[in-house]
Amino acid sequence: SPVGRVTGPVEVCKANHHANFDAMGKIFLESLRPRVMIIHNWLAQQPDMSVLRRMLSTKTYPGPRDIFTTNIMEETKVVVGWAVDRLKGDQGHVIIRVNPGGNDFMVYVLDDSNENFQIKAKFGPYDCD
Repeated sequence: SPVGRVTGPVEVCKANHHANFDAMGKIFLESLRPRVMIIHNWLAQQPDMSVLRRMLSTKTYPGPRDIFTTNIMEETKVVVGWAVDRLKGDQGHVIIRVNPGGNDFMVYVLDDSNENFQIKAKFGPYDCD
């Protein structure tokens, strides 16, 4: 919470502690209000359902937000259920590329199932405020 208050609004946020149960508190999210969030997960309990619900909720902070995960497990998809459909990406490398001039950025999801790293999806441009 103190770090969020000092930092203030951001465009992109990497989820704290893999979005485990002890991460991404309400005050932290209210302070940062990220447009894009990335969860680097690698265990079945990541992201925690209550944390993901808080990250998705417009009651936490208003406005749109896109959430990407790097490796959500099938077991996790069963637990988080409805929230999986609200994720923009659930597998692959997530790349943030700021466009020349710094006024906006793109998000790319790369296929990490082999060493070719082909682009699976791209999102944006997102405005930088």
